[in-house]
Amino acid sequence: MDVSIEEKIASFPVSELAFDSLAHGFSGFGEKGTYDEFDLKSISCEQGGLIFLITLYNESGGALAATLAALSDSIAHLYAKNGEEYSENITICIIVDGVKEMSSSAQIFFESQGIEFPLPVLDKDDIYFYNAHKGLHRLNAVNEIPVASTWLDLYKFSVKCSGDCQDKLQTKCGDISVQFLVCIKSKNAGKLDSHKLFYQKICDYIAPSYCFQIDAGTCPAKEAVYNVWYAFQRQENMGAASTSLYTHPPKNYFNLLSIWQFNDFAKKSLAGIWGESASGYISVVPGQFSAIRWAALASDPKLPPQIGPQPLDVYLKGLQPLDPFESAIYQTEDRILCKEIVNRPKFGWKIRHVESAIAVTDSCNSWSELLKQRKRWNSGALFSKISFASGLKRYVKGENSISQKLDRAMSSTLHTFWGVFEWLLLGIFLYSIVALTGLAFNRGSVDQYSNIATFSAIALVVIPLMFQIAIFANDVKSDLSQKIVYFSVVVQVLVTFVIGMAAVWMNPDLLRLILIVMAIFIGTIALSCIKNRQSSNVVIPFAKSSIQYSLINPVVSLILWAYAVTNIHDNSWGTKGLDSPDYKSSMQSQYKKFRRYYVLLWLSTNIAVAVALYVIFANNHLLGITVLLTLSIIENVIAMLAISTRHIRNVYQKI
Repeated sequence: MDVSIEEKIASFPVSELAFDSLAHGFSGFGEKGTYDEFDLKSISCEQGGLIFLITLYNESGGALAATLAALSDSIAHLYAKNGEEYSENITICIIVDGVKEMSSSAQIFFESQGIEFPLPVLDKDDIYFYNAHKGLHRLNAVNEIPVASTWLDLYKFSVKCSGDCQDKLQTKCGDISVQFLVCIKSKNAGKLDSHKLFYQKICDYIAPSYCFQIDAGTCPAKEAVYNVWYAFQRQENMGAASTSLYTHPPKNYFNLLSIWQFNDFAKKSLAGIWGESASGYISVVPGQFSAIRWAALASDPKLPPQIGPQPLDVYLKGLQPLDPFESAIYQTEDRILCKEIVNRPKFGWKIRHVESAIAVTDSCNSWSELLKQRKRWNSGALFSKISFASGLKRYVKGENSISQKLDRAMSSTLHTFWGVFEWLLLGIFLYSIVALTGLAFNRGSVDQYSNIATFSAIALVVIPLMFQIAIFANDVKSDLSQKIVYFSVVVQVLVTFVIGMAAVWMNPDLLRLILIVMAIFIGTIALSCIKNRQSSNVVIPFAKSSIQYSLINPVVSLILWAYAVTNIHDNSWGTKGLDSPDYKSSMQSQYKKFRRYYVLLWLSTNIAVAVALYVIFANNHLLGITVLLTLSIIENVIAMLAISTRHIRNVYQKI
């Protein structure tokens, strides 16, 4: 006798499970975002409160278990801090983007939670929706995280970042019950498609106060959820929350890949994000862990249509066919969402950085994976800055206050400056090599070798770069090409290091300048750690690996930008095996033509800037280096002032 899925789940020996289920089929699922017929009214979901979205593609069950364990700890801490009177509903929603793409270990994890596989009617375009009330301790499946795995290390480090807030929570909050939703799509349609289902259907029905996004494999610290919730409570105009993200500290301080990623995340969380915050506009809330006030996203029928589309309409435009420029913007669609939230007229929404909301996320396992990930991030960040700055005129003409218009003008100016500086990174790097070589060979008997040394240094930097650009542009993936790239990067790092050390040795003024820049950067990091005590957990590994990071960062940053520019036509996700362009074959020539002109523009402007800098500072390269170093630390100076101001204000309020 056939047994229905409801009967199978009902017979599962877990007392707190009470699944309702729906297998809902509709036509046109293959066309992204066709959820018009998807109806949640037949499912008895509790409404309001906080909702947490975890999107799952091919991540392992260990990654999902680690995320749920850390999230359960953080939710428990939220209840413990608020006491027994806290009564908001908590919903944890997992959207699986394609049952066939789901890993076997993730399937095993779901089976341990009461969902039995195989699911029925796998050959149809169905969505399977499950609703359960679970004890929070059931989701805290720490024992199901594989021993000696990366995910267990991430979870343990998130606990360490929780400081001393991890005591007595299990006994106080062991009986917490949460609403547990699992939505399994039978076909993969992309992460943005999952967000459409989440925001336009699930959130529209549940109407939560705040929507949290968490990637499978990211572990929030115990205080993270409470700190974000508390920030929302205190600041009524806070539309979204940016958090502090870290990767696991490097276990081997000769592993340059791990060192670079750890320091890059730490530098942004401890210093970079403060510069953006002080500018008046935070350009991105990290998809790994962030939160948005539902009122800042929800459609408002009272608003007249002439004010433009609603935020979600613009955000989900990425599901439609896009031209190359739009496609570049939507490679980081979370930046689009930030822009649309702050652009909503008459609301005055702000994106705030909650520095004490810490989360630990996974990192790339290979340089090739890092290249593809940062291709998407760098291209999306640059084009989003262009899009944000181009909207200044419309914002100023809108019905906004004078102070809002001034804030927007300042933030647009700063973000434009940072975007231009990133775009001209190649030209700045080339001039710096020439200038440092000149400073190293401009004294005494070695002055006669200055021209030879300059041409040799340029050749040792530019020739490897030409090989790299050729390999990146043609997407050569052979072992030989990867070895050429690695060897060329080593050559560039060594040349930069030797020339830099020689220039410092011959010019004491340059050494003093570098020490001043280092003092500003270290001061920013120190102030950030004082402001947020939990950040101290990353300071020691950050200090241990800072020398290695400083040596490789200029070349690595340049290589990542070169790869992003030469692959602007590739709008694929890049990681998790999703490395095929997401556009119709009929548009391939249009994308490649865009890439051709884009690369030519990048090379010509950077060469022109390198030549211009050389001509301007031909008689005083020390001044040229001073100007460039000053421009490079503007963000750190702004961050230091912002952190100092915030810290002084907090101390004054306590007095």
